[in-house]
Amino acid sequence: MATEPSASNQDPTLYCAYFGGPRDGLKSGDLPASFSGMKLTGMVSKTPLTQPAELSDFAVYECVSEEQVNGFWEFLYQGMEGPNGEALGWATPDHGTAPTDPADALDTSGHLKADGMNSGKPGMPDQPRYSCGDMAEFNSLLLKWLEETTDRTVGPSSAETYAVVELEGIPCQLSGETTRAGVRSYLTQLLSGNTKYSIVASSKGVIHRVAVGQTEKRIPGFYMYTQDEFEAPQMIAPVDAPAFTVISVARLILEAVAVLHARGHQRLRAFPNVSGSGFWWRIAICSVDTLAGNAWPYSVEPGAVFRYTMAAGFEIDGLRVGPDTSADEVADAILESLSDTGLGRDWAYTGWFAELLGIVRKQDCLPVGDEPIDSDDGRQAWPFTKQGLMIDEPPHGQRIL
Repeated sequence: MATEPSASNQDPTLYCAYFGGPRDGLKSGDLPASFSGMKLTGMVSKTPLTQPAELSDFAVYECVSEEQVNGFWEFLYQGMEGPNGEALGWATPDHGTAPTDPADALDTSGHLKADGMNSGKPGMPDQPRYSCGDMAEFNSLLLKWLEETTDRTVGPSSAETYAVVELEGIPCQLSGETTRAGVRSYLTQLLSGNTKYSIVASSKGVIHRVAVGQTEKRIPGFYMYTQDEFEAPQMIAPVDAPAFTVISVARLILEAVAVLHARGHQRLRAFPNVSGSGFWWRIAICSVDTLAGNAWPYSVEPGAVFRYTMAAGFEIDGLRVGPDTSADEVADAILESLSDTGLGRDWAYTGWFAELLGIVRKQDCLPVGDEPIDSDDGRQAWPFTKQGLMIDEPPHGQRIL
């Protein structure tokens, strides 16, 4: 096995990386010295899980950051490989139902269902695996795939088109070679609030590749193309640009909590946080009496806590939500999931929550309560998904431990 000298962490801006993500992964300052000055985007690292390495399964990571994040390149987990490079993953049951919505669109290997094969060449879609009515449906489909499969790509190769959708009447298609890291990067940019798309040059210089936001940069590993080629880069505002997104779902849940407080369920508490991967925003809601000794709400028995994660897309505890869904409807769904509905007065908490919701509405962001930070006056505060925003912790010391 070939080896080369380590950088020995002499220059962390060039040689350091996170494997698995900065929140729950391995922080390494010991990358090969030959990487000095290199852009690592798209680089793949394979870590043997046992010795000898020649007989081991490997954890596969891919660098998804376009640039260094706080001095580190970020390598995210893509899946498992066997000793000979074969992909390893979990099989999912096939119930024999036709895909009627994104939740049913996965086959037994975790790929999107298909009625047939196609050429997969940009500009020549034949029979895609899934046809999406709008971008909201397309994004929900990718969220579901990312959450429920371990595959490294949405399909086996670039020879197949797996999903098609229209952007302002322009037919677009997603290639089967799109990687897990590419899907994750695409969705991350959407979750940050981008609603516009750009048509940029591909690696071959053809202007037909789709990116998020006003940019000329491609999304590494995300191979979405327009059917036709363009003479110059284009900006696209999709027909459903103001479409209901998973961020809208999260805000609707927060609005529903305020509705419940107004109905008299003031002892209900909301615990917004981010998943261990650092990707999914999620929330738990329950009565303060359910949390004996400030217990972690995700450890409480089912039926006592309402839970939602963005990975669930547009479904809230069995309720399919959209632009016409009201906060009252979501509030009813939350109540139906709780054994203790939190009836009772707590004006201090509901006043604090009203302030938090005001920030969410005005700044178009979401709160994060599991990582309190120190405010300027030395008190603990909750941050938001928009950098620089914070609010003092809830009254009575009710925080996530």
